[in-house]
Amino acid sequence: MLVRSVGYRESAVVEFQVLPKAEQRRLKDALQRLADSFPKIPPDLDVERIRGTETLWRLAFGNYRCVFRLEKDRLVVFTVGARTGFYQRFGES
Repeated sequence: MLVRSVGYRESAVVEFQVLPKAEQRRLKDALQRLADSFPKIPPDLDVERIRGTETLWRLAFGNYRCVFRLEKDRLVVFTVGARTGFYQRFGES
C-alpha cells in the first residue's frame, strides 16, 4: 500500500500543538518515515497494532504516544498524548 500523505484529525492537531517542540519534530519525522516505508515498519520505530482493534495503530516516541490508522492512501493521526493514562482511552491499562 502506498501512503501518500500524513493527516491529523482536528482534535489531534490541538494535542500535537501542546507537545514540546522537540517532540513535535520527532513525531512528524517518525510519521513521515513510517508513511514512506509502509507496510514495512522501520526497525527503530516502536509501532504496534492496538489490541482489540483491526485498524488502529500506536506509535510510541519517548514518553508520548500517537494513534493512527490508514485511510486509503493517507496515514491519519487520531490522538496524541503523554504515555501516562493514554491507553485507558482504549480500554487497556
